[in-house]
Parts: sequence; C-alpha cells; structure tokens
Amino acid sequence: MFLHDIYYFIKYKSKKRDLFTETTKKTQKQTNKTKLTALNYIFYEKHTLFFVYLYTKTDLMKPKLTIFGEPMLYTEGLSKLLTQSSLFNTIDLCNSYEALQENLQGKPPEFLMINSNMLMLTDLLKNVENITAQNKTIKIIVIGNSYDIMDIRKLFNKGIKSYLDKNSRYDEFLKSVQALLSNEIYICDYAKEKMINFLNTDEKKQKLHIQDPLTKREMEILKLICDGLSSKDICEKLFISINTVETHRKRILLKLNVKNSVGVVKYAIANHIID
Repeated sequence: MFLHDIYYFIKYKSKKRDLFTETTKKTQKQTNKTKLTALNYIFYEKHTLFFVYLYTKTDLMKPKLTIFGEPMLYTEGLSKLLTQSSLFNTIDLCNSYEALQENLQGKPPEFLMINSNMLMLTDLLKNVENITAQNKTIKIIVIGNSYDIMDIRKLFNKGIKSYLDKNSRYDEFLKSVQALLSNEIYICDYAKEKMINFLNTDEKKQKLHIQDPLTKREMEILKLICDGLSSKDICEKLFISINTVETHRKRILLKLNVKNSVGVVKYAIANHIID
C-alpha cells in the first residue's frame, strides 16, 4: 500500500512538474512575445520620430519664397501651383511695395519673384536696386512684359538672378529655381532667342561710322541714355534744362543715324562705349 501510494505520489508530482514546466514555458513565451512587442513598438516609435524629425528638418531646409505683384488672382494661382511642387518651405504674397518691405524685414526670403505686369520699368529697376542693397543674398526672379535685350541687361545689372517672360511656361520657372539653387543665373528661352538675334546683327550695321563725331556733352548724355535714364532724370543729374536734353537727344539720333534709344545702345555696345 505504501509503495503504491509512493508510486502515485511520484507520478502526480511528475505530472505537476511537467505541467509547471509547460506553464512556465508558455509564460516565458508570452513574456518574450510581450518584450518583443514592446521592443518593436519602441523601434517603431523611435523610427517614426526619426522620420518625422528628418522630414521636418528637410522641410525647414527648403527655401522661402515671396511673390510680389498684381493681380492677386495671378499671384494666388501661382502660389497654389508652387505649393504642390514642394519646392519651398513657405510662400508669401505681397501686393504692395510697403507689404513687401515688411516681409523682407527680420528673416527675409531666399527667393523673391516680382511680377512686373503693373510696374513701370523705371520703378522696377529702382525697386530691385533698393532690395539688393538691403539684402545681398536674395535671389530675384523677374517675370517681364517682353522687355527688349537692353532692358533685361539693366535688370541683371541691378541684381536680378533670373528673367522669365510673361509667356514662359511653368516648367521654365522650375528650371529657373533649380538654376538659382545651384548659384547660376537663368534667362528664359524667349529672351535668349532675342539676345541671339541681337548679337547676330551684321557687324557692319553695328559699327556705325559717323562723319560728325559726338561732342563731350553728347557722349555724356549717350551714356546716361544707355543707363536707362529718362530726359527728366538726365536734366536733374546734369543740372540742365529738359529742353537742352531733348535737343542733345535729337542731335545724337541724327549723328548716329538711328531712330530711338535702342539704336543708341546698339551703337554704344558695338563701339565699346559701354560694356
């Protein structure tokens, strides 16, 4: 009886031990599974935070763009189009020069696009000059009204980095941005074609030999005309009457055998009076 009891006791203990071992293994598996789940969660959270950080950092590294000009319907439409491109961190709109000046204070944008649709060329040149004087690093893109080569040249001399015509396509704007990001200048295809046509003009027609040479005062006024100054600006600069300036202008056109200021500038370039 005793041996029989011992036998059943040992068998019971053995089963209980096996059951305990099996339960322990299951518990250990569950614990390991829980640990693995926790580790996976931590790994996921860390990587999620890393990717969020990386995305945020990358987004902050994108340049800021300010669009200046009218009409607002045009600038707002362009802003929405550019937002989809994800090229810029933020895009601000300014429809007045006062609003633009306020926008340029503090942390100015890396890119400034000026739609010159509602601006006179003289005002545009003055605005560009003032802006670049305040901020040497700002990259200015001008959308022009089919300016001639001389006017485009003046804009680049004042500090713009890219010129697009009002008929330029959206992909040209994207090319322009990529060029500026690489610290290059950009001129749209339309303006390039005009420039090539201008440079391909017959050299004999460019180098005009005049029988009656220009006087010292006429040469001085010629250079000011090439700089884009109006008759009023010239008279104020030289302290002479506007009638005197107009008389000199007529004599210059007559001596050079040209019809307008563009012809005067062509003569000046061909004869190395200006660069």
